[in-house]
This record gives sequence, structure tokens and C-alpha cells, in this order.
Amino acid sequence: MTQRLTRLSLLACTLLIPITLKADGLSDLRSALEQFKATQPIKARVKAEISANVVDDSTPTTATGTMEVLVEHNDSGIAVKWTQADLQKVREEADKKNGNPNSVPILRQTMDSFEAALMRSLLDQSGPILRDLKSATVESDAKETRNGAALRKLVLKLNRALSESEKKSVKTISTTLNLWVNDAGIPVCSEEKTDLKGSRFFISFDSTEAHKKSYQVVGDRLVVTQLETSSAWSVPIMGSYSHTNKFTVTVQ
Repeated sequence: MTQRLTRLSLLACTLLIPITLKADGLSDLRSALEQFKATQPIKARVKAEISANVVDDSTPTTATGTMEVLVEHNDSGIAVKWTQADLQKVREEADKKNGNPNSVPILRQTMDSFEAALMRSLLDQSGPILRDLKSATVESDAKETRNGAALRKLVLKLNRALSESEKKSVKTISTTLNLWVNDAGIPVCSEEKTDLKGSRFFISFDSTEAHKKSYQVVGDRLVVTQLETSSAWSVPIMGSYSHTNKFTVTVQ
């Protein structure tokens, strides 16, 4: 009887060890992120490189665009400034599209990619990550060498809530976030992927979205120095679409 109790105790300890490690990893990450208050003013150049691929009626169309803006975030709010030259190029593209309705307005899409909420998140990333952690569960927590640096890799499953209308059309959705943090628990880089399958009005659709980020500490901010997002969807008969956005942030 004593030996059996001993074996059960050892088994219980073995099962508890990974749970303890996972809790510590998540706690270290939260504590590190809560240090970044993002109160200090910041100014950065943000460059966007956009690529779009559309297949409609078996006809592929590819377009690419590049644009750079100045972004400032301070007590007054956030400001995104385009050059007059880029604004003129967008106007000229719109004029050309009137004569070619099938063309992809890639410069307009590039311009629209600099939306204020995204620009703020690039210059203040601790808040978005902390929000994701509220619904996250840890799947693994282990040491890993990446780009020659000894880091800690957290694999998180993000359990995002769906609206009532989304529940009617989404069959399955899965989001995984891989975060590499240093000894202080500060994120160094991350990879996030969402796979979704659904149907609407008897038409099935699939979509995939991925985000890759690199981070840097600037004053009291966690800044995204590079963000690459890719998304793709396909609908039978209607066609497919894929989109890649790459943002490079250079702090002034």
C-alpha cells in the first residue's frame, strides 16, 4: 500500500511540473509587458511593401506597391504623414483605374495600410499582446536557440470569441501564437497563425492569416521593428486572393 501511494505521489508531481513551468512562463511575460507604459513621445519612419495576387475567372493579377510615412505618437495622439508626391501618385492611379476597372489599386491599398490603430500598435505593442494573453492557454514552454541567442519559446493557443453572426458562418477557427522571449521575459520575436473554415449560403470558404514580428525596447515602449502579415482566402467558383504586407519601422 505504501509503495502504491509513493508511486501515485511521484506521478502527481510529474504531472504538475509542466503546469508550473507554463504558469511561470506566462507570469514572466505578463510582468515584463506591464513595465512598458508607452508614455514617452516617439517618432518613426514606417515603410510598407504590399503585394496582392488575385485569381478571378482563372485570370491571375499581381500588383506590388511601396510607400513610406512618418508616424508620431505623443500626448496629443498619433499622426501619420504622407508626402505630397505619394498622394499625387495615388490620385494618378485612381484616374487610370477609371479606364481599366480590372486593375488592382495597389497604391491606394498601400496608403490605406497605414491605418492609425495599426501604427499605434507598432509603436506600443505591449497592450495588444497583454490583451491576447487574457484568452491564451499555454501549450508548451521550452528553451530554444534562435538566431544564435538563447531564448525561451512559449507556444500559446489564443481562444478568441466569435460574434453571433460569425458563429453562423464559421465552422472551425484555430489561432496559435509562438513567442520567443529573453531571460527578462521580454518578447524578441513572434509568429502567429490563424486557420479558418466556414460556409455562407451553402458556399464554403477557407482562409489563412499569418503574422511575423520582431521587437525592440525603445524607452518605455515595446516597438515592432518589423511586421510581415500574409492572408489568403479561396471560394470555389469565385476565385482566390492572397495579400502580403511588410512593415519596417525605423525609430528617429
